[in-house]
Amino acid sequence: MKRISILLIPVLALLLGACEKIVTVDELDIDYEPQIKIQGDFFPQNLGKSVLRIDRTFTIADTMDRERAHIRDAEAALLRGTDTISAFTWYDSASSYIYLNLEEFDPSIVFGDSVEAYQDTQSYGGYKLDFVDFVMYANQEYILSVTIDNATYTTTFIPEPAIEIINVEPDSLSSCDCGAGTGIGTFQIVHETMSIDTARIMWPENPNARFYTITMRKLDAEPPERPQVFSFPGPVLTLQAMEPGEYELIIGTMNETWYRHYLLRDFPPNHETRNFFGGDVLGFAGTLNERYLRITLVPPGS
Repeated sequence: MKRISILLIPVLALLLGACEKIVTVDELDIDYEPQIKIQGDFFPQNLGKSVLRIDRTFTIADTMDRERAHIRDAEAALLRGTDTISAFTWYDSASSYIYLNLEEFDPSIVFGDSVEAYQDTQSYGGYKLDFVDFVMYANQEYILSVTIDNATYTTTFIPEPAIEIINVEPDSLSSCDCGAGTGIGTFQIVHETMSIDTARIMWPENPNARFYTITMRKLDAEPPERPQVFSFPGPVLTLQAMEPGEYELIIGTMNETWYRHYLLRDFPPNHETRNFFGGDVLGFAGTLNERYLRITLVPPGS
């Protein structure tokens, strides 16, 4: 009897797998009330890069597109205690991201050498801080307040500190002042030269930092390379497998709300694990405290 049941399993799997029905969007009967979603991404070392997105959600059956989903007439403010630090202003192109412009997924392109030829940039609307000439302190509580149609929604967040490199002394420091409205902001760059046989970045372990983000790009690569972006547990990043050359390296420290909203995606957006507005609206406010580096890797003995 056991033999029969074992044989039946793959047969049933084939039969059930062959049952397929194509349902068009027009056939979907969705009873759905759009919700407001507020997403505040703050970068304490680079406040000009911070973006506040306020949108209405919509379903796959809705004719609303991304541009119509934007809420452009909200009033928003960043506070520390009872003191207002900055208001926000709407920009049609607040920031942008790189995506692959493909009609359908093609592994030969996505993982091939010609992937850069299919990259495109998508800008999106959002709110930017009116005032960025202030220090967003680590371990201090901040309040994001958003008013829409006379209803006010608030949430709080506490930034984690950016990493402090402890195993090397920087060659020099410089600043990038990339101009207002570009979405790039102003930040300090740490320059460091390392021998490739011992190259690594170390920083004190932060028990409150669940993960770090790593963005890495070889600046002198031919043809130009797209940045590699990944999450990393830290606090030691080894660079000994890299080729000699000049690299842009950004190490970001996630705070609690950033980590839970972006990384715990097994929970739905309205779950208290990822939603920090108390159920009235969806969303969060959080920080990615980034450290910007330019690393020159040289052969041993150079």
